[in-house]
Amino acid sequence: MKHPGGKSVPVTRLFPDSIRAADAVKACRKLAAKQKEAVEEYGVSVTYLALGLASWGGHIDATTGHDLVGECKANSKKPVPNAPIFLRSVSIERKGGHNESWTIKLAEDMQLNGVLTHVLKAEGALIDEDALLSIFNNQVDNETVLADAYEALSVACADVRGFKATPANIIGTFTYQKQPMVNDVTDINALMASDLVAALAGNAKA
Repeated sequence: MKHPGGKSVPVTRLFPDSIRAADAVKACRKLAAKQKEAVEEYGVSVTYLALGLASWGGHIDATTGHDLVGECKANSKKPVPNAPIFLRSVSIERKGGHNESWTIKLAEDMQLNGVLTHVLKAEGALIDEDALLSIFNNQVDNETVLADAYEALSVACADVRGFKATPANIIGTFTYQKQPMVNDVTDINALMASDLVAALAGNAKA
């Protein structure tokens, strides 16, 4: 399936085969239900198109250059990550009428998975989020530009063992509401400057 750019596209156009279209309609029904639940409970959208999957933690044979990530998955009890790289918000809407019909529309904005960058930086990656996103330069639907962004991320993750960026288009629900909280508690300078933290630590002057 090729993602439909910034236009609203009927699911049947993306999946002309009747069997695959039926499966896609079922998936849309489930995604719409999860999206409605997230908006009602948390006030946020959780449905995205994930562009690219990042994996790491495997091994590269220094002699042959052979990628052993797949073998690592098969032989190790520790799972190898397979995380979305870029995210674009998706609107899934059911159209009225006798037949069940769904449309998919992508937002124009491109996001970098903040949880992924947080983890990769802890693994030694040197990621500049703004520089990476600037590669797109308002060309979020350009496959060549997307490939350049994957390559730039791979360069930034040169010190992350077994890092690999694999092209992929996957629509699903991804929830990262807790990441801003993680960012806050790992910002040591901000914590040291916080009167609230100082008071919790027993500073009577705070």
